[in-house]
Amino acid sequence: MKKYLFILFLLFSLYSAISAQVIITYHVGYGSYKMKSLKEFQQFVLEDRAIPGQIVEQFPRYINHRLYIGIQQHPNYKIYIGYLTTGGRISLSDYSGKWNFDMLVNGFQGGFHGELPFLKTNKVKFSGYLDLGVNFSKLKLKEYIKLFEEESEQTERFTAIGFNLQPGLSVCYKIFPMLEAGCYFAYEQSVSEPFNEAGSSKAQLGISQDNLTSPDWSGIRTGIQVSYSIGKHK
Repeated sequence: MKKYLFILFLLFSLYSAISAQVIITYHVGYGSYKMKSLKEFQQFVLEDRAIPGQIVEQFPRYINHRLYIGIQQHPNYKIYIGYLTTGGRISLSDYSGKWNFDMLVNGFQGGFHGELPFLKTNKVKFSGYLDLGVNFSKLKLKEYIKLFEEESEQTERFTAIGFNLQPGLSVCYKIFPMLEAGCYFAYEQSVSEPFNEAGSSKAQLGISQDNLTSPDWSGIRTGIQVSYSIGKHK
């Protein structure tokens, strides 16, 4: 996570060098994620182990974040970074032991934002927007087995790169000249390559060579947004 904060700092420094008039917008919201390929792999693991476990988490909706930075000379164009997370779990527990198979997937995003206001008053602004960027997904597989007094744990990590497109609508209310708040609703379309084992470009995750596993962050996005402007306010 530190490297992403460092990238954000560099981007902020670049914009500051261009102009002292900076707009920072933060989106926090709730999102659904298709993850069809990961759900199929989870089901495959359950059947392949032949253990009577149960799927207790299957990549549910969860909170996501985006941070936008722009300049006041061009308020309708920004760059952004984002973070998403979800996961799955298979579990079995009885008197003799315990089995957990966890699949935690995190998504890191970055790209460009374009906005088109279509209704504007002194206080309220309705806009359509489009975000276009890249996804970097990280998957952690963790299997834990405890049988009586014996315990074992195995962890594997995979990564994948993809693209995302998010058209949406937003409404903002100007609280102060430098502060706006509002809400947004959008749908994100995502495509990605299959997961590759971390540190290896050849080892791929999948049920078979013809059925490889990849993340799919496609889904509904909705939440609230806050914008703060630094510099002169016209």
